[in-house]
Amino acid sequence: MLDGNAAVKLFLEVCEFQKWDANKIEETDKRTPDYQVVTPSGGFIAEVKQLNAEGYKTGQVFSYTPATRVRNAIGKAKGQLQNHDIPTMLVICDVRRVGYTRFEFMTAGMYGDLTMSINKKTGQSSEIFCGRSAKMNEDINTSISAVADICYDCSNTPLKPHINIYHNMYAKKPFERGFFKDGGGIAQYWFTAEENFESSRLKMRSLDCARDDNVRELKDE
Repeated sequence: MLDGNAAVKLFLEVCEFQKWDANKIEETDKRTPDYQVVTPSGGFIAEVKQLNAEGYKTGQVFSYTPATRVRNAIGKAKGQLQNHDIPTMLVICDVRRVGYTRFEFMTAGMYGDLTMSINKKTGQSSEIFCGRSAKMNEDINTSISAVADICYDCSNTPLKPHINIYHNMYAKKPFERGFFKDGGGIAQYWFTAEENFESSRLKMRSLDCARDDNVRELKDE
């Protein structure tokens, strides 16, 4: 299992690439987040979590429940991202690109399992909506302003660090639109209670395809 340094290293690469100053927060007897980040638009608090493929061995069958790892990361980080005067961000890194942080899993982890209702009599189906197991709503985890996935953009050479930011529509201290600029290694996703996620999912497919074309063999370390 990787020790978590890979996620921190990639996060610091993202900050350097974006020209953000990441200042390590000194640990205390209380649960403290990892970094206070200063950007041209202002500051935010960041907690970095690494997702490992526990139990994975090359050549063996491997399975997992979609969005579970994302939900677990949110649950572990919530105590560190409370009671701050500036926006907060949970930064998740799937270092082996197993698929834990695909768009569908990130949104399902935040807002509930993507669900479709089917009428038994007519066979008609509803639009996709978020159902059970939400980790974010009007009363839960409102102190987390956004959840982000960091990775390398494999569509270009040399590889560049990339961050996908999923804004929490229930956040008490949200990032203002314009705080981050789309492009140049940043993609953002904003949602409302009425959003069915279809347009945002279409936007994500091109990046997923680029990643899939550049998948390297996963090796035990």
